[in-house]
Amino acid sequence: MIKFVGFGPEIELILRRLVDRVNIDPKGREIEIVSAELTSNRSKELGLDYAMAKANDPNTAILLCTMMGDNIANNGRFQAAIGHPNVAYCDMLKIVDNLESKITEAIEGKRPKDELAIRLATHEMDQSLLARLKHDMPHVVKDGASPEKKTEWIENARLLFSLPPATTFEEMVEKVNTTEKTGPESEFKGLSLPGVFVDVEGTLLVKDEGGNEVVNMPLVEKLQERAKISPITIWTDTKIDYIKGPLRNAGILWKIVPKEYFKGCVPEEVVDDLSEAEFVAKYEISPKKFTSPSDFISGEEKPLVEATTPTEIPVATEVVPPSIPSAPSTSV
Repeated sequence: MIKFVGFGPEIELILRRLVDRVNIDPKGREIEIVSAELTSNRSKELGLDYAMAKANDPNTAILLCTMMGDNIANNGRFQAAIGHPNVAYCDMLKIVDNLESKITEAIEGKRPKDELAIRLATHEMDQSLLARLKHDMPHVVKDGASPEKKTEWIENARLLFSLPPATTFEEMVEKVNTTEKTGPESEFKGLSLPGVFVDVEGTLLVKDEGGNEVVNMPLVEKLQERAKISPITIWTDTKIDYIKGPLRNAGILWKIVPKEYFKGCVPEEVVDDLSEAEFVAKYEISPKKFTSPSDFISGEEKPLVEATTPTEIPVATEVVPPSIPSAPSTSV
């Protein structure tokens, strides 16, 4: 059975007809085709939240569709959703040619899970929820507060802090009041991070013979092969808004993050045009393996060197959004 979530009737009809034309073996999984553009009055990203939540069900295969093109790759929740092996992404403008292969990709679930993308998105969502709880707190503690708003506030506080049932309202208020917002760097210091971490300036973006900045396509092609077995992270100390345009225009969808988040971390492998000594001194990041762009392209990589005392990135304890949202859906 295939379930359609969040599409208008015209688009859903087109999708149904396309599904009828392909021969797909679900291999015991329920297939859901989800609109990334689905919103509600309470969430501008309901479709992405829904996909993130459902992705934790190993019996579900999800095809996440969008009309936004490759620009959706700049959304952390999108990165977290496709960070699950059983979630595939398809641009609606290319769905006629790619529907069968993309659904098969989600069913087979061969890609590695990207715990870092999931952790980054979850941190962002937790901080957003904390900010909302702090903002709404004066309205729920006053006399005559709306019972519905107070109940919602209590439910969100329980969810954010995993509070036991016996926690009183006063204790929740104190917990929210004394908890400070934190940046992503607080999540990762000292952790061992799986996957390949790729620099931008001089590595993914290089100068051609005319001095123009272009995408290093030989490197991208090698990274695409590696992405089948390792999560890929693009990181930079340049403004992300400056470099994301050329990368997205080239169809590169991997997550882009600031290097400053990862001071003191131990990445599995770094690809950078600096020397290893320069890189470690500049960023205070000590990779298990350091590779130049040319060596990565040629395959002449150094053996992996185990770090002395790495702590693996905590496997997300079934990282889910604050609640699994309901969404309009139909099945075929």
